[in-house]
Amino acid sequence: MRRTTATVLVLGAMLGTVAVLAVAAPAGAVDDDRAAANATLTSGETYCEGQKAFFGAPAESANATYRAVREDIGGVGEPAREIELDGNATAVVPTSGLLGNYTLRDGDGNPVLVNDSGYETGTGNASDAAWEVLDCSFRSAFVRSQVVVDDGGEQVVLSVETSDDDAVLLRSDRLDDDTLAALAGGTVTDDGARVAVEDDRVVFDFPATFACRTGDYAFTVEGNTTGAETTAGIQVATNRETDVSLDESTLTVDRGDTATVGIRSRCEPAARVEIDGADFDAGVGLSTTRENDLVELRLGTDSAGSASATALFDPGPDATVETADINERPESDALPPGEYDLTVSGPDGRTDTGELVVRDVSTPTATPTPGPTTPTGAPTPTVAPAVTPTVGATPTPTPTPTATAADRATPSPTATAIESATPTTSRGPTGTATTGQPGFGVAVSMLALVAAALLARRP
Repeated sequence: MRRTTATVLVLGAMLGTVAVLAVAAPAGAVDDDRAAANATLTSGETYCEGQKAFFGAPAESANATYRAVREDIGGVGEPAREIELDGNATAVVPTSGLLGNYTLRDGDGNPVLVNDSGYETGTGNASDAAWEVLDCSFRSAFVRSQVVVDDGGEQVVLSVETSDDDAVLLRSDRLDDDTLAALAGGTVTDDGARVAVEDDRVVFDFPATFACRTGDYAFTVEGNTTGAETTAGIQVATNRETDVSLDESTLTVDRGDTATVGIRSRCEPAARVEIDGADFDAGVGLSTTRENDLVELRLGTDSAGSASATALFDPGPDATVETADINERPESDALPPGEYDLTVSGPDGRTDTGELVVRDVSTPTATPTPGPTTPTGAPTPTVAPAVTPTVGATPTPTPTPTATAADRATPSPTATAIESATPTTSRGPTGTATTGQPGFGVAVSMLALVAAALLARRP
């Protein structure tokens, strides 16, 4: 027996229910009852108890009475239900209270064959004309009635009991399909967010943004195969406190630059910022998305004296300027240097205060006094490199001749002094210049020769 798995087309967006894909109705027939149905009667198909199936007969059967008969109780059973066709020969066949195999029989008691568009095509055998109704148990409920969402988000399980569904379609009046798909890890379809059912459960992962979206949420849960529907609800709560505050207690900006005032908003839908000083008094009312914690309000200090109130303040993409007013303007176009009070407040009356400091950039800053420098053009003294004196070569001693017998008999000559008008300079072993007496070097040499000769004559 064929199941509706192959032919079910969910029309939740149009009908809010489930119906089998239908082809064009025969000429002259009008599908007045199709909008009231959530399925299409077809021979050989299976339905869940409680579904409402559309049926259409030939035009000549308008206003006729058909009967739904259970076929699996002693042959041809008693009529389980009478079906009254309208003037268009169409009707809705309710299956509530029906369980088992059934045929739809015409006024003559013949089983009628029904195509997949829900229209009668003739009569035939009961086995060919029959369709089945099952008890499709389908229940869903959250395991907790409340989920508390904090800055880290929170998960909760939706329990799903179904006999023939491996996925469900989710819909909610408070949430769009994209948000539902993100919550339950599903995909967006034309009929809602489709989410797979694993181990009879669907996990909802509420992000931290739901701390700012508390309240009761109701979900329609529909079996993707059976088309059975149920509802489940949960309350979203939070421990977070709503608050607005300044991101910085002191904001410093140069005159003529743009001041960016950071506003921290925790689940507050609106905030008002006021700037007050000796030369300037203005305020701006903002509406936020409630889910953005930081709003950056920009104030152009270069046009405080001329810009309109709405043009002076720019809240960026995370907020919208609802009201803006300037009660006092400076005489100059730019905001004068000085200190200005900042105040931010929320709808509940909570406030936070700070300060805007505008600096005067025209005041020169002190520069360090330079140290002494060398006058331009003055010669730079140079230091002569140290000179290492060159050590003269040591004179090679003259070899002493060996004395002969004749030499030993001849007396040594007497040294003759050599006079010189110019003193001679010689260098010692370390290269230090020394001044000697005239002829002193020759005399020393002669004495050395005499000494050598005397030593040679000794026995």
